[in-house]
Amino acid sequence: MKTKAIALASMIGSLVGGVSVLLFNMGLWSSRQNLIVLLDASNRSSLVLNFFLVEVLAIALISLSTSFILRALASRDLPSERIGLHSLISRALRSKRSVRVGVVFGIVYGLIYAFASSTVVVQPGTDFGTAYGVTEPGWVGISCCGTFGTVPKLILFPAPALHVGIQLIPLTGLFLVVVPLLVGFNFALVAYALAIRATGRTGSWLSTIGASVGLFTACPTCAGFFLAGAVGGIGASSLAISLAPYQILFVAISITVLLFTPVIIASTTRRYLNSSCDIR
Repeated sequence: MKTKAIALASMIGSLVGGVSVLLFNMGLWSSRQNLIVLLDASNRSSLVLNFFLVEVLAIALISLSTSFILRALASRDLPSERIGLHSLISRALRSKRSVRVGVVFGIVYGLIYAFASSTVVVQPGTDFGTAYGVTEPGWVGISCCGTFGTVPKLILFPAPALHVGIQLIPLTGLFLVVVPLLVGFNFALVAYALAIRATGRTGSWLSTIGASVGLFTACPTCAGFFLAGAVGGIGASSLAISLAPYQILFVAISITVLLFTPVIIASTTRRYLNSSCDIR
């Protein structure tokens, strides 16, 4: 038991460490970008690649730590009588059906997020050779200039002939992992609660709201362009610029809702199970 507790504490520490490394890396680059831009092109490209190597390793650590923590919660011993929030989460994660629902929602949301955030860009009507000077697979590093989490950028051209490009932005890469994980976790709990008829539509609606707002955390202008498109594209640029300063608000709302919703769902389901004879 003590070994499991130590392992769980280590994974939580690894999760916090991975996030800290990411944020520190972004902050360091943001504060030094004016100096980095003075370097020659070769050195700037090397630094951009090194930055994203650290980011990939940190995100991998975050993903593995989160996976271990969820497995640890699922493997907890279940009480035979009244249950708590932790036990409820364990029950949901032990339900294969609920986990499958969460995985499907997380993957689908991740794909939608990738396109909505312009991480994956498909431009069928654009000749990449003419527009970007790219005729074969390659990459371009952009070292300057931008706000925290928006630099450096790594532009990949995996298939110019297919009009496909990939734009990697530090903060977007973090959200591309964190938000879908939270969405998947939320909907796994929703699926479990609905399966035992322990909740109404409140939990699922809150999860949907959090997921929807999460799309706006992708980039400073995504919310503006989305809303401008919804009204026929009128004033897209001005609307995007006007909403750009509120990116952090979209981030805060999304993450808060997605973190708070599981507590509501778990509390409702716990009350239902504790008041019934059917303990699943």
